Amino acid sequence: MQPDLIIFYSFLALSLVALALTSRVRLLRAFVSKRIYHNSPISIAEITWFVLAMATILLSLLLSNNFWYGRRIAKWKRSYSALILNNLFDASGDALAQLIGYVFLPVSKNSPLAAFFNLPYTSLTRVHTWLGRTLFWLSIFHATMGSGYYYAAGKDLRTTLFIVPPGAVFGKGDYQQVLGVATISILLVVLLTSLSYVRRYFYNVFYFTHFLVFAFLTMAYFHASSCIYYAMPGEAKKKNFSKCLLTTNSTSQTGLILYGIDGLLRLQSRKATHTSTVKEVIFEPCGYVKVTVATTEAANARAGQFMRVNFPAVSMMEYHPWSIVESSADTVTFLFSAPSDKSWSARVSKLLGTISDRSAGDVNVHLQGPYGREIALVTERFDLAVFYVGGTGIAACVQAVNTVLSRNRQNVDKAKTKVLVAWSSSQEQMESLSCVKSWADESKEDFELRLFHTGSSQSTPNGSPNLQIANERANLSALLQKQVNALSSMDLTVGVFICGPPGFSKDALSHVTTFSGARKDVNVRVEVESFEI
Repeated sequence: MQPDLIIFYSFLALSLVALALTSRVRLLRAFVSKRIYHNSPISIAEITWFVLAMATILLSLLLSNNFWYGRRIAKWKRSYSALILNNLFDASGDALAQLIGYVFLPVSKNSPLAAFFNLPYTSLTRVHTWLGRTLFWLSIFHATMGSGYYYAAGKDLRTTLFIVPPGAVFGKGDYQQVLGVATISILLVVLLTSLSYVRRYFYNVFYFTHFLVFAFLTMAYFHASSCIYYAMPGEAKKKNFSKCLLTTNSTSQTGLILYGIDGLLRLQSRKATHTSTVKEVIFEPCGYVKVTVATTEAANARAGQFMRVNFPAVSMMEYHPWSIVESSADTVTFLFSAPSDKSWSARVSKLLGTISDRSAGDVNVHLQGPYGREIALVTERFDLAVFYVGGTGIAACVQAVNTVLSRNRQNVDKAKTKVLVAWSSSQEQMESLSCVKSWADESKEDFELRLFHTGSSQSTPNGSPNLQIANERANLSALLQKQVNALSSMDLTVGVFICGPPGFSKDALSHVTTFSGARKDVNVRVEVESFEI
């Protein structure tokens, strides 16, 4: 077995051991969950794993025979510039083979690894994005070094890179350069269609072009067959190109079978979507849409989880993640905004606006999930639980807030968790939102609701006198300071859940850092939910 394969699989094994330890050792879990910067949602665990993955690639190059070119230097008859370019060309190719393996690690919502180790999908997606972009830029570097080497060697670039030579025999390396260009071209398409703008406004383009990764892997395999032993678990020696097309050992075949089983399980999870129907639609005065679906799929949903929702009448293939607002044995409720543009959400809102209570059951819905982790403010006990949300981010916390309040009512003789919900929105009549109205009559002893209207016009509360609306931006640091002072206890534990647009979340994290610096006697645990997936 090659040293680089040993390093690659050893690193994966150690990663699993580390995940097992962090799930059992609370202090270790708290450390790796810390943010790397005061206003960044990126955790120490994410950046550490990514850096170590890059380090394993460098270590593999240092130990690989392909990195030390002593024999090549001794026999080299061309310019030393061509030698350097050739060495960098080969080394970057070896690095790409290993990087492909990291990119192709299971990061989908149906990943068994994510489910078994309770890994947050947003963190896996973030690392996958880093790896994908690194793969692209390293591919560009690889192509540049190769082109430079061929030019220094006196070869015509157009003929070498884009034209198959006469009498070429497949499997002898005659197609290698053309296949390399095709591989990078496919990768460029995948990268461009993965940008956030495309995902948001042309989701189907993103969804379908991502299947090109299989064409990319095929081309990469024919270009340099060693990459397949990273992308798919197995053991094999790096062989001659033509032999690699025909032979693998039994261990490699076992790895391919395991990879195939994992793929089939994920495919089955995508296909096993039961058709549900819309039960009720409420167009909230604040401009949001509350839709309840009759289904048993969310019977065991936990606070903070989401489902991927599809309306076949709007798009047969387009699924979007919606946070679960409420769930029961036979229903699940979602909340979303109804923009005036031509986005998917706008088309869904238009569809729901055409139905009546009698015809609601005629609208079919496909659901996948639930996905995601339960919010830590529910799974762990805190003296103060703060839900700091912006816009439709309130949908992500409703079930968690209700769960904590219900637990408080059940634990009459025990210490209760003080709950603060701080919601910022530019929507008019935000106080009329159904979940907000239901909270208005909660006991002031263990619950406080603060509304911050950030629209251009002034907003005044209508209805319950318990609602407090401030026509200003929220200051999370000041809110935390006020709540902690009111509790007047020692060794307080405070949980903060943040969900909102990127700018909102960064500002909130900065305020948490400010508060933590001023109140070192308070143990603060922060959880950030991605506003977009």
